[in-house]
Amino acid sequence: MRSTEERKRKYLNYSMLLFVIIAMIGAVIACLFAPATYDGFQMEPCHKIENSFEVTWGSQQIKTTLSNTINNPNMETIYMTTVLQKEKLGNGDSILIRNRQSRIKVYLDDELLFDSGERFLKPFLLGYGSYWKSILVGNNYGGKTLKIEIHPEYKMNAVSGYLPNIYFGTQSSFMSFILKNTYWYLFLTLALIAVGIYEIIYGIFVFHKDKANGLLFLGLFSVDTGIWLLIECHVLEIFMDNMQVITYLSYVAYGMMPVLLLRFLLSYEEFKDKIYLNLICFSGVLLNFIQLILAWAEICTPFESQWLNRGYLGLTIIGMLAILFSVRKCEKGKRRELYGGILILVVSTILEQGYFVSISKETSGRILVIGLCLFIFKSGVDLIRETRKQQRIDMEKEILMEMAYTDGMTHLGNRFAYEKEKNKLENQPDTKVMILIADMNGLKQANDNHGHMYGDQIICKTAEILESSFENVGKSFRIGGDEFCVLSVNKDRLVFEECIKNMEANVKVLSSTIKGYGIALGFAEGKADDIDEIFHTADNLMYANKKKMKKEIDRYV
Repeated sequence: MRSTEERKRKYLNYSMLLFVIIAMIGAVIACLFAPATYDGFQMEPCHKIENSFEVTWGSQQIKTTLSNTINNPNMETIYMTTVLQKEKLGNGDSILIRNRQSRIKVYLDDELLFDSGERFLKPFLLGYGSYWKSILVGNNYGGKTLKIEIHPEYKMNAVSGYLPNIYFGTQSSFMSFILKNTYWYLFLTLALIAVGIYEIIYGIFVFHKDKANGLLFLGLFSVDTGIWLLIECHVLEIFMDNMQVITYLSYVAYGMMPVLLLRFLLSYEEFKDKIYLNLICFSGVLLNFIQLILAWAEICTPFESQWLNRGYLGLTIIGMLAILFSVRKCEKGKRRELYGGILILVVSTILEQGYFVSISKETSGRILVIGLCLFIFKSGVDLIRETRKQQRIDMEKEILMEMAYTDGMTHLGNRFAYEKEKNKLENQPDTKVMILIADMNGLKQANDNHGHMYGDQIICKTAEILESSFENVGKSFRIGGDEFCVLSVNKDRLVFEECIKNMEANVKVLSSTIKGYGIALGFAEGKADDIDEIFHTADNLMYANKKKMKKEIDRYV
């Protein structure tokens, strides 16, 4: 029956997965081939300035349209000038420019409109960063000369020779332009951050240390990746002015991604003892400290030391390839769970590195982003599924354990539960212990006259009296058919004796309705290291009281 249910669940999961895959493929096809008939909110468009710009640097000069790249190995200041023509640009009051790790000044005729200022030096060295900047030029721009002054900060040609596109429009059109070109990045960003927060919160309530650590570090990796993507998609530039701080956060988030990823993998039992993984993880933390120290000492900015991150990323790939080989030794189910996610990450990282080096540095990143998202979602689902499975197993064990130590009829602790408590107390020799032994009278007579079901009801009533009388004072146990025990630790004798009086009063009320019913009691106290002796003393006193009660009943009869 169980195997049938498992097969049904398995087929249902496969059906849902197939549906999701088909739906995703359909969405991609629709996006690629469906006609665009809806243009969203009617906002003013922004236009790329198609004018030819006079570009001078050092002793060189060219005339070119944007964007372009020039050869400027000596990091000469670049001057870009053009005359704005209102009949070509139309209505608008602002320009949008893409800064790339350089100081920028913008003039309209001789009026300074924008200056990105000096580089960030204190408390540590930090570059200008790469970001969009909208600059208000006003409505009376026709016939005026737009001059853009670029002071490159780094020798690499992608920075020192970069001539950015210039867009013209309104502030709202620029916002629409940035959002429209980055909305899918933004969607993935918010999804990663939301998933990461969920995994962190879920991990807090998981009591398995390894599973909790796995969810915690996977969640931190997801949030960290989301923050990095959020900065890279340039949406924050619309709302924040301090771009140097945002740039710094981008470097930190990027640097910590491999570290958090490896720390997540180290939460698995199969990997935690892998020395090379621990070394790579530790070296990543050390690398981030080194980069911060280099910036603090004003030796180089995080941007200049990015080659270290690239090298570390390659080292991380080697470590994950080693993991793929070690996964082969795991059991089949575990191998499938671990192999898929790591393989996705390794392949996407290798493809991304190849794309960055061989095809385009400017448009790189998407392959890695897709790989990271697939890895995080798959790993999160696998880990949560494994956690829930383990929770079910633990719950079943807890129920079985409770059944093993609980009397099925009265729901009091049984003889095993008493022995367990006794063994704990034997390790606390100076603890004060009081034991009450209670044995029912009249049970055989009740069984003979009214049946065993009636006798069971009397046993349950006795258990209720015992538990209610000694509530918060001692633990009650059923240690035999009609024999009970109360174990009290570090309680005042007078309080315990008061509980005995309450019990006797309740028993007297019950005995008035049940012929021959009564309870014989025996009570003793001492230190926990003599607990067996205390039990025997109480047991002997109970039997003495039982004989006395029997004689009184016989005399009455």
